[in-house]
Amino acid sequence: MHEGEAAAGIRPAAPGSGGGTKVGCYIVVEGRADADLLERVLRDEVASGVARITDGGGKSGAASLARTLVATRRDPVILVIDADTTEEATVSEQRAHHEARLRMSGANGRARVVMAEPVLEVCLFQAPSVLPDVLGVAPTEAQGIRAQYVPREVLAELVPSPDRTRPLRPLATQLRPEHVLELRQTPIIQEILQAIADLTKRRAA
Repeated sequence: MHEGEAAAGIRPAAPGSGGGTKVGCYIVVEGRADADLLERVLRDEVASGVARITDGGGKSGAASLARTLVATRRDPVILVIDADTTEEATVSEQRAHHEARLRMSGANGRARVVMAEPVLEVCLFQAPSVLPDVLGVAPTEAQGIRAQYVPREVLAELVPSPDRTRPLRPLATQLRPEHVLELRQTPIIQEILQAIADLTKRRAA
């Protein structure tokens, strides 16, 4: 088993199984906090087996794990990775790089790259009721503008967390069903949902 698969808790493929137990799609993210948020927002897909979310242990680890899954499994793979920028040319360059590496691993239409611009946490600022309801405080107008570019920094100002650099994980546990519905309408989550639909449809064809 690849060390990335072991770290992510992915069981090895059984001999003769052609890739082990099938899942709908593997969704590979950078860290545990990202996984916690998506497991909450995509709880129906996870519960039904349509999606399995795995923590790659960092940006390079996530990219490496996605390539390994493409090479060793028949299941579709979605790599959700932070762009760390909103500059369109840079985002496109990063996307093309990851797509090319996945193709080299044998993706053959079984993989998709979803770039979070600038990071996954931006979705929390695109769902207007989430932060005021969960935190009891709404971002100021100035914070809302800054959050388009540095959402993680603004979130750290709002969320009382021991880890000021990654406050997402404790917040994700407090999301209510109405927050989940609102978050599912944000652009990044819509892109992930569309990728799931496209890849599972392609697989079934």
